[in-house]
Amino acid sequence: MEINETHIYFIEELVENYAGVLLERLGNRRKIAKKISEQMRLFNIDLPSEYIHKLENYKEEQACMKSLVESLTVGESYFFRNLSQFEYLYKQILPEFVRLHGLSRPCKIWSLGCSTGEEAYSLAIILKAFQSRNVAFDFDLRACDISNKSLEAAKNAEYTQRSFRIPLEEIENALGFAVSRYGLYHTEFKPSRTLLNAVKYDYLNLKDLDSLHILKYSDIIFCRNVLIYFDSDLRDALAEKFYDSLFPSGSLFLGETESLSNGSAQGFDLNNMKNSYIYKKADIQGDKCGKNI
Repeated sequence: MEINETHIYFIEELVENYAGVLLERLGNRRKIAKKISEQMRLFNIDLPSEYIHKLENYKEEQACMKSLVESLTVGESYFFRNLSQFEYLYKQILPEFVRLHGLSRPCKIWSLGCSTGEEAYSLAIILKAFQSRNVAFDFDLRACDISNKSLEAAKNAEYTQRSFRIPLEEIENALGFAVSRYGLYHTEFKPSRTLLNAVKYDYLNLKDLDSLHILKYSDIIFCRNVLIYFDSDLRDALAEKFYDSLFPSGSLFLGETESLSNGSAQGFDLNNMKNSYIYKKADIQGDKCGKNI
């Protein structure tokens, strides 16, 4: 039996309830119907009604729902995507962290919606390079995703040319250090052992707001090209969680086409570096750090 519009409507509602993801932003109806049919075959289910029933019971048995969400949310990522944000992190945010906090505690960084790990390992390169100039500097870098399949790919860290879309020379000119020494730009496209050990991966469903207590006492949150798949209510709720989780002067990095609503942006200063925008939590003493570079 073919998937029809009514089936997609019910599945769309269930996926949004579980993961917050709006199917309409993941592709056209034909593509979504094809993915659903593939999932039904994977679980040996013939009738759409039976499959919907399985999805409805995701609180008791999540296998079908998790597999569907993984198939629908295939991440698109590459190393140093939106390079100016990494430049800003290296040249502005990390030195400011040391200025404000000294070297008394690790800098806590999150990569949310980390997909297959390109963003997380790009962050690891930045942090290790900064550490090489500030030997006592320490950091705690964690990366999360809703897809266990993506997380496994990130841990295995086997990449192809597709993940390297920005020329090495352009990256090194922007950052001012030899990125290639961390192994990624060699023939195998494999991160060095140092980078692999620098990132801790874990599962996280951003729709489960109660689970976001793990973000508490963060200094930097990367949540790029994720909010675009959520409705405005969930985006605002996440913005509030991010704000509450960040230390004063902490930074929130969003994707190039993403922004916070006027209401959820209150308490943040908007910083601009080469048309790359970063939200910075205002210092509790009013030391607002908004700058244009």
